[in-house]
Amino acid sequence: ATDDELQSDAEQWLTSWAAPGSDPVSLRQLPAEVAADPQLARGEAYLRAGMRGEALRELDELRERYNDSPLAQYALALHFRDLGLYRHATLAAVRTGALSPAGLFASPLFIQRMAYPTYFSDLVEAEAAARGLDPLLIYSLIRQESFFERGARSFAAAQGLTQVIPSTAEWIANAIGWPNFQPDDIYKPYINVKFGTYYLFAALEMFDGNPYPALVGYNAGPGNAQYWLDQAATDDNDLYVEEISISEPKLYVRRVLAHLANYQRLYGK
Repeated sequence: ATDDELQSDAEQWLTSWAAPGSDPVSLRQLPAEVAADPQLARGEAYLRAGMRGEALRELDELRERYNDSPLAQYALALHFRDLGLYRHATLAAVRTGALSPAGLFASPLFIQRMAYPTYFSDLVEAEAAARGLDPLLIYSLIRQESFFERGARSFAAAQGLTQVIPSTAEWIANAIGWPNFQPDDIYKPYINVKFGTYYLFAALEMFDGNPYPALVGYNAGPGNAQYWLDQAATDDNDLYVEEISISEPKLYVRRVLAHLANYQRLYGK
């Protein structure tokens, strides 16, 4: 089925339980109340002015205020996607599915794929191919790290789509011979995806291709990943994950691999 057919299927499904009697195509338009919301206008004005952080905050609040409206969430998912606000679009799609009678994972393919999207596919596919990695693993990592928000920044100063910290970015730039690297370059998607993919590749090389310690290394540093591997003294990945004494990398590896299972299911690879 084409994307258009999948979208039509999703809109007929949404109509059936959220807007009986409506024209399914009308669901693409923001509900009048949302379209007239001053916070939408403010957020978009910030975006046009290049004030991305402020725009994201306003539009996040807007999205959360309509958290119980599947029609608002669906239309906002499309609207945010068109604005290039992929984190917001992804979260709105997740919420659309979550509000449905049988939940996200019983929702039509179009909704689920918007919840597990493949944004920046030209970059991801090229970098994954260059390193011999599964692109679906890169999407899974990006979804967990930043929800596809190019300007993402964490409390630990991790930056961009793949959440690379500045010291790691410097190390990667040297490792791959990237000329004249400037700290802010890491927010450029083509550089960020290249650097993050290389770092994951390096971690996979270190751990003989095993994604469990490699992902722990990506999140908590390869030294920690190796330490827990030594402590676990087992080839059983589940026992290895149990050995991890810090909750963040333990959750991280489980979530990224759960995302990967969904990407494989939804994109049939």
